[in-house]
Amino acid sequence: MGEVIPFSEPVLQSFRALQRKYCITSCLFHKFEKFIPELFKDETSVFQMIRENDTTDAPELNLDKVKQWIWSLFLLTKDEALYCGDELITAFHLLLCACTHVIGQLPSFLLQSPFAEYVIGGADEAQIIEHVASLASTTLEELQQVHTNYWQPYANSTLHCDVSNLLQLYHRRYLKHGDIDEMQFLNYDSLLLSAPTIANESNQQAANGGAPDTPVRASLNTLNQLKTLLAHSPARPSDQLVQYFKMCAADPQEDIQSRVRQLQDRFHSGFLEAVSTTAPTSQFEQTVRQRYAVALSLYYRVMESMLKSEEERLSTSDFTSLLSSDAFHTALLACSVEVVLAVYRSASGKLLARDLATEFSFPWVLQVFNLSPFNFVKVLESFIKAEPQLTVDIVKHLQLTEHRILEELAWHKGSPVFELLHQSVLLTPTRPHQANPTQLFLSPRSPELRTSSSYPLALFLGKVSRLAHSRMLQLCRYLDISADVQQKIWACLEHVINHRSELLMDRHLDQVGGCHQW
Repeated sequence: MGEVIPFSEPVLQSFRALQRKYCITSCLFHKFEKFIPELFKDETSVFQMIRENDTTDAPELNLDKVKQWIWSLFLLTKDEALYCGDELITAFHLLLCACTHVIGQLPSFLLQSPFAEYVIGGADEAQIIEHVASLASTTLEELQQVHTNYWQPYANSTLHCDVSNLLQLYHRRYLKHGDIDEMQFLNYDSLLLSAPTIANESNQQAANGGAPDTPVRASLNTLNQLKTLLAHSPARPSDQLVQYFKMCAADPQEDIQSRVRQLQDRFHSGFLEAVSTTAPTSQFEQTVRQRYAVALSLYYRVMESMLKSEEERLSTSDFTSLLSSDAFHTALLACSVEVVLAVYRSASGKLLARDLATEFSFPWVLQVFNLSPFNFVKVLESFIKAEPQLTVDIVKHLQLTEHRILEELAWHKGSPVFELLHQSVLLTPTRPHQANPTQLFLSPRSPELRTSSSYPLALFLGKVSRLAHSRMLQLCRYLDISADVQQKIWACLEHVINHRSELLMDRHLDQVGGCHQW
């Protein structure tokens, strides 16, 4: 057999980008197919109306042409406007913008009610946008933002083209750039889609128990739930939170707000730098501000919930040590930002996987905020407990980020883990089972630190041990390794985690586990 030549990293990145593009476009096309009948009349109704009205241009005004018009407009604008086409929610709202534009250009007999009445009555585009948002079960605010920031600046050059010109423009662009011919989705190309039974299948699923939870629907639900969750949570400290600040030995509010502004500048610069290679950065100014504001609302909401919980646990309202911790605030805000970024880029549980990483995938936020993975992981469990209304997909995503830190990121050279291991005395066998932020983020000047210095490290190593043990059992089952051998493997692996942790430096946990099994 000939030698297998591995692909270079740029080639692998191109493959991954192609995979992301296909997954996102496929999800959007399936949603598009099911959404079209809610906006436009089917061909049978159209042809009946045509015969009744005796319209000479009738052959050009059919549902297939309408779909080509919308889909080609969407693809051309998407390629121009979006810094990364794999942000499903923004791409979906761009598709809705294309639908809205075409609705306003069509004669009323091709439109479903109430769009037909809007056109006859001369309604403005704002009314059409509002009803499209309602039908798509998305927020009007989100659709208007995409319409203003992405659709209007980039679609103007193609709005007055007819369908044939749009198809020619897209074809020229496809020949220039290659990758996937996304217009072939309309032809149900067997390489991209199965036979055109999408509508029938979805109707059958709806009849058997409601509308299926498609990737687009799941993403919109997650976004809408986050928006609903934060509807009454401003991007500033609440009155209750301000009271907690005043109960401290020194009011930390000024330091907190200063830190928030500094991290906003880092987020702003990092975001624009990531998109600068594909589009003018001015296009994303509003997007950056909006996403950071959402993250800030979540940050203050979760902080207040954490303090209430700690107040009940400790019977005190003085959290000077916790609220003066730079690491705590940076980690909490980083976690909030990661949630917001994950909501916007998610397409389903599968698309949250790291092999479909994007420019803003974890650990991007750690790099931007200059935050160690170890300090980030300390806040995760408390964050999830403090906000029980987070969706299952987001909780799963945060758990995946925790696993990635435990298995790899926290073991990089220079990690605080190694400094703590050097300073710490021999850990006791009994480890804490709960993550309490007050103990995890003690101030270096706190007198409690001398008696609790091993608490964060012990909790961290306990989680590493549980993850390693779970991975070991899984692999042993695959290899049919006997129970007594499993015990020996675990004894060696546990010893390394607890007493020879330096062997994990710049290595993956599975590498070390595999060596012990070998």
